[in-house]
This record gives sequence, C-alpha cells and structure tokens, in this order.
Amino acid sequence: AGSPGVSDPGFDLVVAAVAAGFPVFPVPGPSAPVAAATASGLVPGPFVFLGFLPRSGPERRAALGRAATSGFPLVLFEAPGRVSATLAELARVLGDRPAAVARELTKLHEDIRRGHLSELAVAYDNAAPRGEVVLVVGAAEQAAPAEDDAPAIVAGLLRAGMGPSQAAKEAAAITGMPRAELYALARGLREEAAQR
Repeated sequence: AGSPGVSDPGFDLVVAAVAAGFPVFPVPGPSAPVAAATASGLVPGPFVFLGFLPRSGPERRAALGRAATSGFPLVLFEAPGRVSATLAELARVLGDRPAAVARELTKLHEDIRRGHLSELAVAYDNAAPRGEVVLVVGAAEQAAPAEDDAPAIVAGLLRAGMGPSQAAKEAAAITGMPRAELYALARGLREEAAQR
C-alpha cells in the first residue's frame, strides 16, 4: 500500500535501524504520490509533496502558506473524512486551482475525480470518499514570483493565517526582498483588512 517511510511511522524505524548500524534497503513498490501525480494530468514536471498536512494550528497555517507561495503543483495525503474541508481550505488559500482526488490507487476500487478545488469540495461534502486518498493540485497560473508580486504573496500568507512577522519572513525567502519592507507591507495589509 505504498512506502512505509513516507508520511508514516516507518520513518522512525528506518532512523533507528540506521543509527544502530543496520543496513536499510529499499524495495521498489507502489508509490501513491507518483501514481496520483501521473494519472492526474496536472503535473507536467516538478511537484511539491506535502505528505499529511498538520491537522490544525500554526503548523498547518505555515504549511499551507508555504505551499501557496511555491507555485508548483502539490500532492498530499488526506484522511477520507477530512477531504472536503481540506479541499475547501486549499481553494481559499491557493485560489480555485484544478485538482484531482485519487482514491484506492492500483486497487480494485480505484477512482480519480477531476475538477476545481471548490467543486470537488462540494462533491465530497456529503459523501466522504472511502479508502486511501491522495489529493493533487495543479500549479499556480504564475510560477516565478517577482518583486511586483510581493503584495499578492504577503496577502496570500496572511490569508493562510500567518501573522505579519512570519508572512514577512516567508515572503522574503520567496522574493529576496528585505524582510523589514515586507513586514511593513504585511502590517499595512492587515490594517486594511481590519478596517473593512
């Protein structure tokens, strides 16, 4: 059902075996992220694999904020009961990108449903999928960020739930612009939003 070292407690076993001096050998087998990316028709080249997103809190907001600014297609795992909510959240943070929900890949009940994030969220709202699920999200329309994109990047990070300081730090890493300048921009955007 996939590789036990990817988004799985098997990682801890591999680390312990290596630390104890035991050899670790991979055995090629099915890879749900690669299978989903291939079959989705949304991944022409590099993609970002997110594994399972943190369930909530600042870690989840930070992961979504970073994903929003990458521009690359995204591939992630999700529990069946949380698929609709995650798709809706991705649509809010990333924009309504094309996506695919891949279920039970390489198994008897394999199913791949394609559409935009918002429509897939509605489709799974009352009928959660069953089995193992991989979500694939297409690339952002504009790939490489430039300084002109800074307001949009900072606004997206703020929408993802980051505070001005964290948003400025992430935006600085993406754009190469000074963090202080981006912090001032983030505070200004936050104040504008509060006045609405």
